[in-house]
Amino acid sequence: MRWLNDRPDQDAHDVQGIRTMVAIARGRRGTGRSEQAFWRAAGQHLERLAYRRAGWEELVKTECGISRSRANELIQIGRGKSLTEARSKTAERVKKHRENKGRNR
Repeated sequence: MRWLNDRPDQDAHDVQGIRTMVAIARGRRGTGRSEQAFWRAAGQHLERLAYRRAGWEELVKTECGISRSRANELIQIGRGKSLTEARSKTAERVKKHRENKGRNR
C-alpha cells in the first residue's frame, strides 16, 4: 500500500472508501440484505476521485482491482442508476460481445 503514503489525503480516503464499500457489497450479494447503498457509495467515491485526478483509471485498477468499465458502471450507480438497470445493460453488452466474438472465429 505504498501508494497511499505518497498521495494527498483525500485520494487515499477515496481509495480506501472504494475498497471498503466494494468488499461489503460483495459480501452481501445473494444474502437478501441490501447491497445497493454500498455500490452507490463506492460509485460516489470513484466519481470524486475521477473528478480530481487524471489517470484515475490506472490507480483504481491497481489499488482496488476494478476495471475501467466496472468503475464507470459504479459511477453511474453512484449517480442514482439502480443495480437492476446497470446489470441489465451490462448483460446486454456482454451478450452482444460474445455473439460478435463467436462470429469472428
